[in-house]
Amino acid sequence: MGIFVDEKDTFPIKIYYKEFKDDFGNLIYTDVSNEYIEGWDEIEAFFCQPSSSVFSSIIEDATVLNSLNQKPVIRTRTLRDLTLLYLMKKWSVKQNDLDMPINEETISKLDFKISNELFLQYIYNVKLDIYLQAIIKNESESDNILRRM
Repeated sequence: MGIFVDEKDTFPIKIYYKEFKDDFGNLIYTDVSNEYIEGWDEIEAFFCQPSSSVFSSIIEDATVLNSLNQKPVIRTRTLRDLTLLYLMKKWSVKQNDLDMPINEETISKLDFKISNELFLQYIYNVKLDIYLQAIIKNESESDNILRRM
């Protein structure tokens, strides 16, 4: 039945990136887009819908109490990383022609802009942007990657 989440039912999200290097081949920065740009590399990731149990656990693990006012605050890095870790089931990322696993180590080593774009595109696709905006409305602008929604 459609109202129950099956983690085997996934949908694709594609993002594109380009590494910019100096004259010596050293990486200076990576740019990211959710729209196709000729000559840029592609990452295709497959996500499942968020079940009530999994997404509640993600929100709970990402929430801490502000020590000054004792109000709950969402740690957006934790929210992003746990969303990628638990809801991204497969991706096209390879290193030395080997499929890279999706685990805490690989997620933590992703370029910041790539992990943010994967997360944001997922949130938009599953229509959680409004829900998350309501949760984080009291957080500071500087610590919140969700503000651009």
